[in-house]
Amino acid sequence: MHRQVLSIMLVGSFLLGGVSSVFAQYIDKSAYANAVAALSSAGIIDGGGNVRLNDPVNRAEALKIILLAQNKYALDIETMKSSMPPLSLFPDVAMHEWYAPYVEVGFRYGLIKGYPDGRFVPENGVKVVEAAAMLARS
Repeated sequence: MHRQVLSIMLVGSFLLGGVSSVFAQYIDKSAYANAVAALSSAGIIDGGGNVRLNDPVNRAEALKIILLAQNKYALDIETMKSSMPPLSLFPDVAMHEWYAPYVEVGFRYGLIKGYPDGRFVPENGVKVVEAAAMLARS
């Protein structure tokens, strides 16, 4: 799934599949400027002048965006950032990684469950069905 698709989902548009990398060069990035600006000003994404609209969104990034898009998780995220538990819920999520607090909160609220082998695999590209499940559970 590509960043522009997830951004559009979060600002109330419909869920689309990813754009093929063959067609990525033809995407008009200015068409997504309002969505990027809105998400960036709300602190949901870090625009930083380098929003990579054509790059896949990984599972950790998708979870962070979904959690930050809803104020009801804000206090838990901030609390988790300041006092992480000593052990991770998933063997592939190191407690010092930027996404660890989001994984902890996402798991606590049932947005994520991990894979059957017990891993979260944060760097894997998020699939449409996974993003939709996280959104539905939130």
